[in-house]
Amino acid sequence: MSNSKHPVGGAGRAAMSESSEGREKILRYPTYIGDATHKVPCIIFNAKKMDYDNLKTTGGVGNSHILNMKDSIALSMVPGLSFSDNIAYDQRETGMAGSIYNKVKEYSDGKPVTGKGIAQDAGEFGSDMVRGMSTSANSATYLAGVIKLATGSTALAAGGLGLQGALDEHAKQTGAVLNRNPFQMFSGVGIRSWSFQWNFLPSSAEESVSVRKIVKRFRMAMYPEQQPGSPTLQFPEVFDITFLNASFPYMPSVILKDCAISYNKNSSSFFNDAEGSPVQIAMDLTFQEMVPIYRHDIARGF
Repeated sequence: MSNSKHPVGGAGRAAMSESSEGREKILRYPTYIGDATHKVPCIIFNAKKMDYDNLKTTGGVGNSHILNMKDSIALSMVPGLSFSDNIAYDQRETGMAGSIYNKVKEYSDGKPVTGKGIAQDAGEFGSDMVRGMSTSANSATYLAGVIKLATGSTALAAGGLGLQGALDEHAKQTGAVLNRNPFQMFSGVGIRSWSFQWNFLPSSAEESVSVRKIVKRFRMAMYPEQQPGSPTLQFPEVFDITFLNASFPYMPSVILKDCAISYNKNSSSFFNDAEGSPVQIAMDLTFQEMVPIYRHDIARGF
């Protein structure tokens, strides 16, 4: 994740263009972000309706026409942008079953054995269990008896000796415990997150108002819509994040999970306008992909 602050000061004026419907179509900060003259690396955010069948598109990546899309926001590049892959593994243990399987495979000269084969081989160890219990000298013989007990023999179980008790006695007599046989089991692919942080320092009240419009655009997109009288909520919008004049892996469509806004964090001043606009606005956004990526997605550039 990117955790560094990126100051955007009075070097440029926040700008916006109007759509034919009169709605603000593109919001930029500073004003030169995303234009054809200045090849400045920037990040483009495009809000769109949530569509689970269209989450991994790459058509607009790196192309200037993405700024003509509805509800675009163009912001300066943040430093230290990080892409962190997360693969999930669970620690498992085969325990006694693993030891039994390995021992029987060894007994069977390394030949693959089925569950039925294990039971048959273990049955041949039945009498060895008694000898191992009486001498406590041959741990292999004793373990052979445990194998028989674990694979279904009732010779000693019927006498009241439980499996755990047999293992505890074996550990006490030999000074050795059964190998727990731990291993890592692949369990799935994790969901990735990205954090972006900006520290806006508007040089005028007009720029401060523009930044607040950017903030409002993000906040509106992340919330669901509730129709009057309806018991349901419409899904929030998702974002396509693309990079202009910068080369990074593609990002799938993402949801905006957290939006933290801080006003005048290091100042108590306000612009002398009708609204009393703040002189500093910090914005921290955390996005999360909706579905994981896989090997073929990485081959495509994600």
